[in-house]
Amino acid sequence: MRNYKRNEYKGGTQNWNIDQDKNGNLYFANNSGLLQFDGSSWRQYPLPNLTSVRCLKIDDSGKIFVGGYNEFGYFKPNEKGKLEYTSLSKKVDANKIKIIDFIWKIHSFNNQVIFQSFARIYIYKDGKLSILKAPKRFQFSFIVNKKLYLQDEEKEF
Repeated sequence: MRNYKRNEYKGGTQNWNIDQDKNGNLYFANNSGLLQFDGSSWRQYPLPNLTSVRCLKIDDSGKIFVGGYNEFGYFKPNEKGKLEYTSLSKKVDANKIKIIDFIWKIHSFNNQVIFQSFARIYIYKDGKLSILKAPKRFQFSFIVNKKLYLQDEEKEF
């Protein structure tokens, strides 16, 4: 086991989430953005609004879905292997939803990607985004036995 100090990975003080791709690269949701570690070197990929990345999920296609404050989307390697970002939060109608808030959890579920904030669930499927408003406030979300569970302050469904 090896402990990496902040001055080695040159990121923020908090790492919120971790995932690994099929090539063995490690990814960290960090206060400074998405951190990538290939076993020898670190790379940092900030979000467009320079917010912290609070969660991440790598799907079967290799897309690295991330969520932060008022921003969510995915990174995908280009032909040279450098990660490029695509914002999905730009698909949210700013006239209807002014503040997306923090995205706290991401699930890959039934060919969909589910982004969970306290106020809403953003569902990305086949290039389209749909939104489910929380009855009161989504606290947690989990996948158990191939079922998605959302805990609200008032209800569970």
